[in-house]
Amino acid sequence: MSNDLFLQKINDSPELTGAENYKPVECETKLLESMKFEEVFVEDLTSYCPGYQRHYFKNMVPEIPLTKCEKCSNIFLLDEYEFAFLEKKCCPFCRCRDASADELMEETGMS
Repeated sequence: MSNDLFLQKINDSPELTGAENYKPVECETKLLESMKFEEVFVEDLTSYCPGYQRHYFKNMVPEIPLTKCEKCSNIFLLDEYEFAFLEKKCCPFCRCRDASADELMEETGMS
C-alpha cells in the first residue's frame, strides 16, 4: 500500500522534462507515514541551522541498500559506506564516527 500511494502521487504530477523544470514530489504526513521506514531517509540539519526544514528522501530502488550518516546526512550505498568505514573508521565524507558506524564495528568485531 505504501508504494501505491507514493507512485500514485508521482503519476498524478505533471510530466516534466529537463532539469530546469524539475520539482520534487511533495507529500502529506499521511503519505509519509504509509511508507516503509527502511525506504525513507530524513535529512535533519536543524541542529546546525534552526530555520532549515527537514527533508525526506525515498529510496526508489529498495533492492539497493542505502545508509545515511547521522551527522552529515549524506546517503551512501551500504556496501561502499561499510568498506570506507572499515578502512577509515569514520564517515567517508564528514569523518564522524556516528552510532550506526559503532554498530558496524561491533558487528564485524573491529571495535
